[in-house]
Amino acid sequence: MLQQLEFKLNVEQKYKEGMEKMVKLYQMEGDRKARAETESKRAESAQKIVLLKQALKRYMNLDVDIADEDQRDGNTIPQTPPSFPSPPLRQPNLQFVSYIRSMRSF
Repeated sequence: MLQQLEFKLNVEQKYKEGMEKMVKLYQMEGDRKARAETESKRAESAQKIVLLKQALKRYMNLDVDIADEDQRDGNTIPQTPPSFPSPPLRQPNLQFVSYIRSMRSF
């Protein structure tokens, strides 16, 4: 999720930069209608950037809070690399378990 937010923020920032350049161009040309439309798109983009930054901060804080909480509790879960799937959990063979228990009594 963090990567998606960072990507969207990056795209929106570039879009806003493009709108700012277009505003300057329309200002030099004297096209008021196009300039006003571009200004509104730029302002809309600025609002999206603010919201994306807030969301990014929230998700970053969530990730840190969870990791910190696990470390404080001592509940660190070892992470397996994505290339190695975790082994399937199997139920013990009851006959084998009873055999091992009977061997211990000797």
